[in-house]
Amino acid sequence: MSFPNSIRLQALVDAARHCCACRRYKGVGVEVHHIVPVSEGGADSSDNAITLCFDCHAAAGHYNPRHPRGTKFRPEELKKHRDLWHAIVANGSVPTPTAKDVPECHVRHLLSLDNDATSELINLDHEHLPFGASFIQDNEVLKFMRRVLADDLPFTWQTSEHFTGHYWSSQYKNLSEFHAANSDFGGSTKRQLIEADFGPEGIRSEILLACYEEGMALPEIGAAEIDDGGCGGGTLMYFSLRRPLYTFCDIRNMSDNPIRVTALMANRFSKSGVCPRRFASYDSNLEVISVSPILLQPQENLIVPTSVLLSPIYIDDLRMDWSTYESISDERGQSFGLRMSDTPENLDGGRSDYYQIGPSLDIRGFELASASTSTIVDVHGFDPNQCYLWHRAWHVGSCPHVYFQEENGNWHYWGDVLGNGWQRFTSDQFVVPENVLLIRIVEVEYETTTLHSVRIDRVEQLKEPIRLNRGDYLDFFVQAGDQVHVQGLYDCAISRPKCPLHLRQKRSLLASYAGSLVDSDDFHSSPKPLARSLKTAF
Repeated sequence: MSFPNSIRLQALVDAARHCCACRRYKGVGVEVHHIVPVSEGGADSSDNAITLCFDCHAAAGHYNPRHPRGTKFRPEELKKHRDLWHAIVANGSVPTPTAKDVPECHVRHLLSLDNDATSELINLDHEHLPFGASFIQDNEVLKFMRRVLADDLPFTWQTSEHFTGHYWSSQYKNLSEFHAANSDFGGSTKRQLIEADFGPEGIRSEILLACYEEGMALPEIGAAEIDDGGCGGGTLMYFSLRRPLYTFCDIRNMSDNPIRVTALMANRFSKSGVCPRRFASYDSNLEVISVSPILLQPQENLIVPTSVLLSPIYIDDLRMDWSTYESISDERGQSFGLRMSDTPENLDGGRSDYYQIGPSLDIRGFELASASTSTIVDVHGFDPNQCYLWHRAWHVGSCPHVYFQEENGNWHYWGDVLGNGWQRFTSDQFVVPENVLLIRIVEVEYETTTLHSVRIDRVEQLKEPIRLNRGDYLDFFVQAGDQVHVQGLYDCAISRPKCPLHLRQKRSLLASYAGSLVDSDDFHSSPKPLARSLKTAF
């Protein structure tokens, strides 16, 4: 959950866009933080809001009274910092920001989820980039990124759209036939990876094999799973594996004059090899790294490769708080946006479930030189839950999906409807189970659903046909035992996944939407059979 816009706006005004803890003017580099996390009962109220810079926000978010080192921020202390600073602002005692206080550049962390997009960025191929890129720094991380991009793991790491058979087993008629031929699954729908999976017909990834040889346990790398029926029909086996994500620091000259980037301040990890390790944002071993001076003209920018992450195994986390979308072709598009989670520890794909591999740079600042001055600009450390996110997606879908909300507010996935309705009119029906208060029909994938009729106990809920694009949904109040009848059809660029890459995209979108319901505030206490207005979920 997040603060209402009115409370967020007032907090920024009361603090004059300064950090209430360190009292520095930060301009756009501030965030409104929950003093007491929502997960611990904190409210979305002005009394629980404080404006902090990125660094103080990170420190406040890692409060742990049992930690053996350091003096952590306590809620009571944060409130005193806030109240004292607000009083200073109210009395008009805040000095006017100077040019030194207001950096002449904009800095942001980028996270790319796509191999093709990353290749285009590091090669400065601008045709489909959703942002400008003037220079790319040639460093040890860039060299490692090229090694990862050349790795032969096409489907789970999204480097190929072509079917080769190495990650897509022979198709069986049903689950029984599959288990009869694959006793290693023991009748289950998944099993752990085994060394034999790295053989010639299994996982051909030099990077993941190196992770295993350097001590990463096989269950931490992935699992073998079954896709039973659904899109494409039949029963198939595939590998659900961690995949590479690529991080960058984007430094852009926002002034009217040329500036030079002359040095970076960073925590550097430069051991040889893949060296898999849990992702962590650390504050020790800060180095000043001299770079060949790069002259940035107004609006030019420098892209610094900073690390390669391994994603969580089962969640391709596409969640963003704000994003734009554009089509690259009839079958593929890309989204670019901002992820800024107030309580990332409560969300799937949290910090603790990422791995880092290879060399990395945790940039905490850089040195700018102009004609007359030299300035050190602070940068907050990279956080996968607080960064700009960039991903590409196949326009693949199957049908709209149905979720139930129980009286206690919990959401549950029920299944899909109109499964036979690709480009043709069809219908589905189901009975509402006990304790369900609300049903949601949502379009999760890259397709368009047209609902012609939704009847609850024979009472029509729609005045006219309604079209749902990705992210759109309709909610209906229901009671246990209600019979729901849905009529309509859907259309999409790819009618069914043609390969495991498409299947993974479909599952990723569904998992991402399911995760977004964890913090949903769409809970209602007065059930009645009434259709709500069309809303957008993404």
